[in-house]
Amino acid sequence: MLEKKYIPSVMSDLRHEIVEVPANIKHCSGIKVYGRRIKSVIFTTDVSIIANNNADAVLAVYPFTPNPAILKSIMQVASVPVFAGVGGGLTTGDRSANMSLLNQKEPLLPWSMPQRMSKLFALSIK
Repeated sequence: MLEKKYIPSVMSDLRHEIVEVPANIKHCSGIKVYGRRIKSVIFTTDVSIIANNNADAVLAVYPFTPNPAILKSIMQVASVPVFAGVGGGLTTGDRSANMSLLNQKEPLLPWSMPQRMSKLFALSIK
């Protein structure tokens, strides 16, 4: 059996209380999206939680019409890739396409996930 290596941990008083994913997540295989392996996803739109967690990605979906200001604020505080819903329900067609294009142009957003891809993403996790 391999010997467990000691990994030093550095924390500060300002960052010691964060939302952490379960430790067992390190045993998961994860999924690769554009060459980056993602093992954990936090599902929230709360920017204080997004700024203070150790998940590998953020899934930001909310039940309202997509708004560029909301998505931009989420992307500004996220230090990991953001999967953002840009349509569905009453928001379809040109509005969804424009929201997707707007998010892909945003330099702070590593990835934008249109609604049609979110179904694919959900299926791949099951």
